[in-house]
Amino acid sequence: MNFFKTKTTESYAIFFVGAALFMQRISMGAGNVLYGLAILFFLISLYKQYKNHTLRDNFVIKKALPYLKILGIAILLIMPSVFVSEHLGKSFKALLEIWLYRALPLFIIPFCAKSKKQMFWLLGAVFISLNLDSLLAFYQHVFLKNPRPSGFSNNPLNLAAILAMTIPVQVIIMAETIFPMGLRKLAVVSIFTNILGLFGGQSRGSWLLLAFTPFFSFKYWRKNKYFPIAYLVIAAIIGAYVASSPSMQQRIISTTNMTTDRSNADRIVVWESAAMMIHDYPLLGVGPGEFTEIYKAHYELPENTQRMVHTHNNFIQVTTESGVIGLLAFLILFGYIEVRALKDTFKGNPYAYMRLAATTFYLLFGLIDYTFDASAIMKLYWYYIAISLSLEALAENNSVAEIAENKPSKSDDRVLEKA
Repeated sequence: MNFFKTKTTESYAIFFVGAALFMQRISMGAGNVLYGLAILFFLISLYKQYKNHTLRDNFVIKKALPYLKILGIAILLIMPSVFVSEHLGKSFKALLEIWLYRALPLFIIPFCAKSKKQMFWLLGAVFISLNLDSLLAFYQHVFLKNPRPSGFSNNPLNLAAILAMTIPVQVIIMAETIFPMGLRKLAVVSIFTNILGLFGGQSRGSWLLLAFTPFFSFKYWRKNKYFPIAYLVIAAIIGAYVASSPSMQQRIISTTNMTTDRSNADRIVVWESAAMMIHDYPLLGVGPGEFTEIYKAHYELPENTQRMVHTHNNFIQVTTESGVIGLLAFLILFGYIEVRALKDTFKGNPYAYMRLAATTFYLLFGLIDYTFDASAIMKLYWYYIAISLSLEALAENNSVAEIAENKPSKSDDRVLEKA
């Protein structure tokens, strides 16, 4: 890789953030050390760029700047909820971790990106890591008879959320010729491997989102005749697997069971408690990171048989902890990303389609689990957003350079002239 040879501060930051995301679920400790190194080299690079007056000329930063501003606005809106908390230090720490620390890939990657090859490497690294994670989860379920395996982590829903968000991104990469063939082939392999991980993890929510993926990627059905055939083959394989497994059939049927299935019923119970909490603390909530303690002390109902400690819903959890102001911040942040990605996708921008995929599936999974406070999920989400923005900026810059040199544009950059 070129960034290994150049050994610039920026290339080290890119390498370490990719290594951190590769390792974060395999070894949390190693992932955190690598993430810290990425932050260190990013700060050094930021200082050098500031000192050399090159920040203003960085076209990748300009592409990411509106997103950074929206994130900043959201953080400012959340800030007042910290001061109503019974534990000011705890809530301030929670705010920094949830809203800033885990969003650092959105800073590191655009500020240090130099080539599309780097971005392709970052995508390939995390796909390989998730392949290992998925195969382990499938092995744990099929061979070790673990009813709810979780791969390298201790939470099966975290792996499910990550894979539900990643598979649509991989479908786009597989289908778009702007990506190198090696990465597209890896995406194909990863889709099948990650589907194994989803069925190993036994998350019904992720299965519903997997079923939604063909409809989300419907535009490729018209462009490539093999797409519907591939989906039919995958559906047939999954159908045969489900038909041969009574436990799978029962698991699927239980999706709509809101009474005897306590995983479903207890969510409703916790949401009822959360509604009472929001009624009592409507404007600013109880403070970031404070839900569990106050819920356990004053709002937990005896019907909560599984003793859930959060609401299993991003929107409800944010509202309980930061009030309607916090919910507004959440909606502004992700609403901006979603709407802008949707507009640019309709203009034929494949990188925006990646952002649309990651954001849509992240938000949908967040309806049945609280993922906004999950470190691995949020770092990966911002990782995808940052990579797609950097690729878009690099492609646009290549187009401008080629036009200036009176050279014909390459196919991967011509796509963006319409956006």
